[in-house]
Amino acid sequence: DLHVRTLQAMFRRTGISQAMLATGTEGMPLDALTAARLARDGERPGEIRHMCSGYHAAFLLLARLHGWPADEYWLDDHPTQVAAREVVARSFGVSASKLVTSLDGCGVPTFAFPLRAIARAYAFLADPESVRSDDARAGLAGSVAVVRDAM
Repeated sequence: DLHVRTLQAMFRRTGISQAMLATGTEGMPLDALTAARLARDGERPGEIRHMCSGYHAAFLLLARLHGWPADEYWLDDHPTQVAAREVVARSFGVSASKLVTSLDGCGVPTFAFPLRAIARAYAFLADPESVRSDDARAGLAGSVAVVRDAM
């Protein structure tokens, strides 16, 4: 329920709504107590309870921040996906043009990486300040530190 309350607060502050999420509605929450309560109360899970709703909301917020259309934010050529692909590629130390993509279970592009790139990305997450100033990831260090510290 913390996940849902957090998203609801974000939606209230930003004008984004659950109806804008392209996650689908299938599946009960993974938390057994929450799933049992929803079943007992007859509440349908809805998009907001989908396990991917947080990052779908992030794509919508990114679109809003940049003034991009929210429609079809999940498509590979939408500005949100282009921006995400660039940041992910930089974080993993690979060229965005060389990323191998597929669709995850909720329709958003996801990426495949060589094991070496995954190790490099985790090392960057663990210690973002360790990258050299000439490293393509250097400009992301502050943001990555915020993410790391929130975990």
